[in-house]
Amino acid sequence: MADLFGIGEIIGSAIDAGTSIWNSERNLDFQRQNLNYQKQLQQQIFNREDTAVQRRAADLKAAGMNPLLAAGGAASSGQAVQTSAPQGSAKTNFAATAMALHRMKIDNSMTKAQQELIAQNANNAALHGELLQKQIDWYDNHPNVAPGVDVTKTAAAGLQRIGKGLSNWWSNRFHETLGRYYTD
Repeated sequence: MADLFGIGEIIGSAIDAGTSIWNSERNLDFQRQNLNYQKQLQQQIFNREDTAVQRRAADLKAAGMNPLLAAGGAASSGQAVQTSAPQGSAKTNFAATAMALHRMKIDNSMTKAQQELIAQNANNAALHGELLQKQIDWYDNHPNVAPGVDVTKTAAAGLQRIGKGLSNWWSNRFHETLGRYYTD
């Protein structure tokens, strides 16, 4: 009987694992690039905030207004950038994939063992059926023996009856013979 999980499934799983690792590495690289971009953007925002008052005063002066108005507030440089650390790693995914493959191997072994047990149970049932049929055939060929009776005891009882019958016959013959001598 062919394996449920043959070589094709194992090769397919290995290809899936390799693809998963490759995709995980690409995703992790993308996350790292995005984090670096977010850090650079945040640094630019911080640098702009350091010079915000000077830029506002220059803007007011260029507009023909009093640069002292810049003392009341700085020019907005933007909101803080939300950053997040890269998630997942190829090693973690590889470990999970390896564990899944190991589990599949165990499941495959268990399935094979269950199939062997089912086959052995079917074989045992067939042998038991053959034994029962032989017993039925034997009782059909020996109609004087009731099923469930120990044949050796039945045979011994029959021999005892025969022996007792012979004993009675000899005893009767002996008494007949003795009776003739005493009556004559």
